[in-house]
Amino acid sequence: LDQADLHLRAGRVKRAKALYQQILRQDQKCSEALFAIALLLYDAGELEAAAERLRQLLNLRPELAEAHFNLGTILNALGQLESAGEAFTRAIELQPSFADAHNNLGIVYREQGHPEQALACFQEAVRCAPDSLAAMLNYGTALLKSRQIDKAVEVCRQTLASHPESPDALYALAIALEQAGQSSEALQYLREAVRLRPEVAEWQFHLAACEGSVSPSSAPAEYVASLFDAYAARFDEHLVGQLGYRTPQHLREAVQQLTNRHFKRALDLGCGTGLCGEVFKSIVECLVGVDLSSQMVSAARQRGIYHDLKVSDIGTFLDDEVVESDLVLAADVFVYIGDLSDTFVRVSRILRTGGLFAFSVEANSGDTWQLGSTRRFSHGLPYLQQLAKLHNLTQRAVSSVVLRTDGGKEVSGWIMVLEKLP
Repeated sequence: LDQADLHLRAGRVKRAKALYQQILRQDQKCSEALFAIALLLYDAGELEAAAERLRQLLNLRPELAEAHFNLGTILNALGQLESAGEAFTRAIELQPSFADAHNNLGIVYREQGHPEQALACFQEAVRCAPDSLAAMLNYGTALLKSRQIDKAVEVCRQTLASHPESPDALYALAIALEQAGQSSEALQYLREAVRLRPEVAEWQFHLAACEGSVSPSSAPAEYVASLFDAYAARFDEHLVGQLGYRTPQHLREAVQQLTNRHFKRALDLGCGTGLCGEVFKSIVECLVGVDLSSQMVSAARQRGIYHDLKVSDIGTFLDDEVVESDLVLAADVFVYIGDLSDTFVRVSRILRTGGLFAFSVEANSGDTWQLGSTRRFSHGLPYLQQLAKLHNLTQRAVSSVVLRTDGGKEVSGWIMVLEKLP
């Protein structure tokens, strides 16, 4: 065992793993070897095997808080949130001051859509480990989510004071100050975060939105995917229940005012959890959805209404489509795409003659697209009408509607239906 540990410390992983396995063949109850093998399997990405080894270990040594913690970490990575939460809870019961376990339990609660429990866990993690960067960042973010803005700013300032070289601490403080209405100071910290970590596309996008300088033509794909992966578990309840989201219904009403026909094949671009598909399923024979977020697609799949679902960006998905469709839907998707010219080209190609393209955009009073400080794009009606003419599409319907509320304010948008010309 000592020899295996020496090889592991020296970075000779294969040799160490072979020795640990040899030990287990001789003694299946060697807890040290089981624990080491589990960690090696985890590092190699063999999560199921790692979890099984940890379960074997815990059958022998149920008092090991570290083993419960590692099992929880693996189960969380596997998407088994309830079991992960149980493992972290057991680790805390065995070791009440286990800061990382409190922090990770908070992450589980956050992903499950339980913000109050998450906040309490992050607060306890910071109490147990006041200098933990991860715990402090999560605590600050949770305070923002609970609208405790002043307290969040205070915590984020403390985080940066403890970790002055951390780009994450700089960015967290920028977000908190922005929400506190201190935009000038927020911009200073945002610029410094981007300077230290220029490769983060989300931060570059945020900076461009705040500066109002040269705007990117779309939100970074990784930003959109991570945003909605984290949002998937509470998406429907938050969007519909709290923000009054009715865009799919607006689209259905606009289409039905034009025609009562059934559609053979429809594409649901940026399908999310399937809210739009649910509204249109009764008039579509074959419904195909696509979204950047794998978690959103998983939620959509559970509805059982799609004939096919893809995890992809819209452009790649449309380029790969070879079967013509007679309906293309895009509900609350173009807030993440400013320049829609390529999208219109692709949609026009895939629509059969007489097919409909029904979509929503957030409205602006100009004649082009704009990136706002909310990091969402808005579009002017003349811009959309010009694109339609350029790409063999004719306007069949357009209406001004309230898409949802944001911060208690109504968000206005356009509902547009275009038809493919011969």
